[in-house]
Amino acid sequence: MTFQLRFLASAEQELRETAHWYDSHSDGTGVRFRACIADAMSAIATSPLSFRCLPSEPTVRSALVKQFPYAIIFSIEADHILVLAIAHTRRQPGYWRRQDAR
Repeated sequence: MTFQLRFLASAEQELRETAHWYDSHSDGTGVRFRACIADAMSAIATSPLSFRCLPSEPTVRSALVKQFPYAIIFSIEADHILVLAIAHTRRQPGYWRRQDAR
C-alpha cells in the first residue's frame, strides 16, 4: 500500500525555502536536494513504519535525507502521511511542535 503525503503549510514553506537557499548558494545543489527529498518521500509513502519514532513523540517519525543534514518529520494518519516539518538536523529538536496546529 502506498500512502498519499500531505504537508502542513509550514513544512511546504521549509521545503521551498531550503531548496531556494541551496539553489542560490551552489549550482545544482538545489536540484540534488529536491531529488533526495523525493527519494525520501517515496520511501515514506511505501514503508512509513520502517522509520523510527521520535523518543519524545511516539506517534511521530523521522526519515533522514541522504546527502543533506535534514530529516522529514511525519505522522501516519488514517488514510495519509502528514509531513510536519523538513527539519535541519541541527535545529532545536521539536521546534515544529509550535508551528501549524494539526
